[in-house]
Amino acid sequence: MAAKFYRHTCPRNCYSTCGLISLVEGGKIKELAGDPAHGYSRGHLCRFGYCYLDIFNHPDRVLYPLRQEPRGSGNWLRIGWDEVLTLIAGKMLELKERYGSFLPVFFYSYSGNIGLLHQAWNWLARSLGEVTIASGSLC
Repeated sequence: MAAKFYRHTCPRNCYSTCGLISLVEGGKIKELAGDPAHGYSRGHLCRFGYCYLDIFNHPDRVLYPLRQEPRGSGNWLRIGWDEVLTLIAGKMLELKERYGSFLPVFFYSYSGNIGLLHQAWNWLARSLGEVTIASGSLC
């Protein structure tokens, strides 16, 4: 399989939304660099951006859902995606029942780059019912 270059936007929630260029070969990212055409970062990355390859390739990186049984034990068990999504949805509904809204679940919003993926939290919250959102700047 031939190597290909791809343009990305850094997934961190910073205001600068730095540009990335990756070299992908055999389905794995082999190199990662700042995009010189990006208007803000101009080919440079922060310390987090330069660490992405180490994070992606770390032998202890979690690649599938885990559940700690019993809680606080340090004993982690692999579980399926359907099970973990059911657990998360159940916990969200439990919090809504307990507090009367989804505010404890969706409070973190309106910071960072506020891009398309970031807005997904708001869309999810609104699809579940009325939500309270913060207004103004966190700054």
